[in-house]
Amino acid sequence: MYNKKRTLICITGADGSGKSTLINGLKKEWSYAWEVSIWDMLENSAGQIFSGKKAVDDYLCLLDTNARLLFLAHAMQAAIDKALQSDTRIIIINAYYYKYFASETVMGADRELVQYLASRMPVPDKTILLSYRPELSAVRKKRFSRYECGCRDATPENFIGFQTRLIAEFETYTKSDWCILDSSFLPEELCALAVKYISE
Repeated sequence: MYNKKRTLICITGADGSGKSTLINGLKKEWSYAWEVSIWDMLENSAGQIFSGKKAVDDYLCLLDTNARLLFLAHAMQAAIDKALQSDTRIIIINAYYYKYFASETVMGADRELVQYLASRMPVPDKTILLSYRPELSAVRKKRFSRYECGCRDATPENFIGFQTRLIAEFETYTKSDWCILDSSFLPEELCALAVKYISE
């Protein structure tokens, strides 16, 4: 099903760790790259099911954990499948299932269901995990969604508490061949390090 000539690059990490900033830098390096985001199917699907990210956030927080897990897995897979139908040689995946499945696990999702869904997802050729303290992320973001706060009130305290648990859960996903980068580097330096790792 998946074209082996393509390179799947995953940029993952907790909310506010700088994933989008790094991806924007990589897209300047490889202008032909296709960015895949879960928002591809949640916000831009045919018929505009959701009016925007806030509407998605409200909907996600209405679902119970396993239902939300299945919904997010479908949205992620559908977005990747769309990219794989294109002729692009480089696909950059924003956050990927790592972040969303880790989030749902922290919120109480069935671990066996999480593991099964994870086994159905394609394995990226290169994965970069951005490391950043939640306290600094809270300052960087300034505005939060309830989902980023564990479907609780969108406050800095809830954001920091949930993201701290999310980062701990990431340890169960991290593999030895992943590149872990400190997001406190300047964006240009971070992009240079990422390009070097991807090009190896």
